[in-house]
Amino acid sequence: MTVGKKYELGYSAGALLSNAFEAVVENCDDLSKLSEGNCNVHYSVIQANAESSQKRYLLEILKRLKNTPTKVLEMYKGCDFQSQRVIEFFAVCNTYSIIQEFMIEIVRDKWLNLDFELDSRDFKSFLLNKLLQTNSIDQVSDLSVNKLTQVALKMLKELGLYNGKSFKKIEVNLPVLKIIHDSGNEWFLDVMLLTEEEKNDVKLW
Repeated sequence: MTVGKKYELGYSAGALLSNAFEAVVENCDDLSKLSEGNCNVHYSVIQANAESSQKRYLLEILKRLKNTPTKVLEMYKGCDFQSQRVIEFFAVCNTYSIIQEFMIEIVRDKWLNLDFELDSRDFKSFLLNKLLQTNSIDQVSDLSVNKLTQVALKMLKELGLYNGKSFKKIEVNLPVLKIIHDSGNEWFLDVMLLTEEEKNDVKLW
């Protein structure tokens, strides 16, 4: 049992939240402040039906952007749609280790074994097992587990990696992977299901 480790599970505020993510990045004059978690962006830049939603999304995006390397955010502003989704997912994985570990321990393992089926039971079982290992299962309700599972899989759908029944590897812009790798986040290459040869290509690019 991994007593002492505590998983941050606050991502259920939304999946990739692409529109809010882009709005915050575009409206911050100094991206290094976003990485430090102190960029003063007003919630009104985010489109939502209610002010309370704008505030909630802003807090969530700022959490995901904190500790995201400035160079990665600079690339985000000039890259294509798919690359932006990848960077948004990187920010999620960098903030919420439960998503990172699911991708590496479950999705990557399935991919290596040519098993491309994926559904809510895979994530729910993984999540419950992690909570049991950390002795924190009693702190999460059944309703929360269902919501966390739903949002996690929605992220994969928005990324283009998952269609509701199975997953597939997606093509990722090499410069995006390179800048993420060089910022000290080599683990993300496993998240994106790269082969050893592809990893070497990134490192040598």
